[in-house]
Amino acid sequence: MIKRVGSRGFSSAGIIDFNECSQAATEHPYIENHTTDEPISLDFEEQPDCANCKDSCCVAPHVTELCNEDISRLEAAGLDWAIAPGTPKEDLSPSLKQNEGRCVFLTPANRCSIYSARPMVCRAFPIQLIRANNSKLRFSSSCRSRTAITHEDEVRRMAKNARLSFERKQNDLDKAKKHPEQVVDEGLGRYYGLTKPSTPDFSQCFNDVLVSKTEKVE
Repeated sequence: MIKRVGSRGFSSAGIIDFNECSQAATEHPYIENHTTDEPISLDFEEQPDCANCKDSCCVAPHVTELCNEDISRLEAAGLDWAIAPGTPKEDLSPSLKQNEGRCVFLTPANRCSIYSARPMVCRAFPIQLIRANNSKLRFSSSCRSRTAITHEDEVRRMAKNARLSFERKQNDLDKAKKHPEQVVDEGLGRYYGLTKPSTPDFSQCFNDVLVSKTEKVE
């Protein structure tokens, strides 16, 4: 059975109700219960100065990529209308849609309307993991509002989310490429273009995946 796309906070006229989005996020918040034995090494001495932000990390060209945990949380809140499907063959994860270069959940006042349920990568920004550099963590150059570290525990929490977000997105993409039928069975296929479209946003490549798997077997 194909799940219907949630429409909470999004009208048939294409108008976003940020208050309703915020309420939905409050009812389905992110619960941080992840543990890791891997030590977090910080190679920088800065933290974001969000109180005096000079820019917005929710504005293009930044792309808010999602892992399956983020997708499930947004789906439960009825906010999955905001998810743009990924393309596993091109190593592109599902992501939040943008409206005129802005995250669809960003209010006119540049505030996140789903803050309590925001994706893991948002909880990590401006800390990022660079796979090409031995998976080291770095402070994003895109963040212009920074100050010296005064709350190291908070910075380490952000760094943990950066590592978790990266690793989970990679694992989810690998599963979508190697075991597409499993992703479909889990009800997440449409976010990877692996089911017939329920809206014009979803691609029709599940049959192609099945054909390619059949050809390999033969």
